[in-house]
Amino acid sequence: MNVSDYAHLWDGRSREWVVARFAGGRLMPLNAVTGESFGVIEDDHVIAQIVERMLGVGRPLVEYGDWWAKQATVVEARQTIETLNQRVWRLRTRTDRATGQEAQLITQELPALLAELNATPEAQALRQVARQLWRMHEQLLELERRSGRR
Repeated sequence: MNVSDYAHLWDGRSREWVVARFAGGRLMPLNAVTGESFGVIEDDHVIAQIVERMLGVGRPLVEYGDWWAKQATVVEARQTIETLNQRVWRLRTRTDRATGQEAQLITQELPALLAELNATPEAQALRQVARQLWRMHEQLLELERRSGRR
């Protein structure tokens, strides 16, 4: 795999590409318009070189959670709530009791967030709900890592 094959990410031809910091601090190219990323490139060295070149020419660095919160729709937020509930259920049924309880604590606000979504929130309220959902996602991700579930 040749890094120069991805020159469009930093040479100015594709302005919609940014560097995003994902959960755990991983930096990856992200198309800020479509949400496309380069997770399919398995070579961390190649990704690091691409990111270095992008940042070197001033491509923006964004937090993925903030980007997602700005882009999320009510439908996507509801889907995320369902996904978070499924992850909690898996942690409760496939790990020890303490881990399951911790997962429940992390997501205890999900019913209130769903109620807020069902009340047809304004854009700012939707972004706040989306940010809370993203924080829960990251906390569950960390819990899953610690418990060996991911």
